[in-house]
Amino acid sequence: MGAPLASSGFVWLALSEQARRYPIAIVKEARRQLDAVMVVKRELATTVLNGDEAAKRLAIFLGFHVSHDGPGQQAFSRFGRRSLARHLDNDPDLRIPIGEGFAVALGYHHEAA
Repeated sequence: MGAPLASSGFVWLALSEQARRYPIAIVKEARRQLDAVMVVKRELATTVLNGDEAAKRLAIFLGFHVSHDGPGQQAFSRFGRRSLARHLDNDPDLRIPIGEGFAVALGYHHEAA
């Protein structure tokens, strides 16, 4: 989502329970779509709702993050992904109130691993 000529955009993904049975295909397609969008965008944003552990894991695995350095930086390893997930869970400053719960905003940039 976003203006076609804007350098940034907002992405979201909804999957059926049946689609969740094909995690490798989901990751491959999500990466393909992100690569296509990043041809014209410099950065993307998304939110993950509290309690949606599958969405949080996918976003982190795809390279979404909350800062450029420190514990919120993009994760390139299993240890890094676990560390980022813990950071998202434990830092109340990252929480955006939504109704009775909250969401966490994440960003995405093409960066070399």
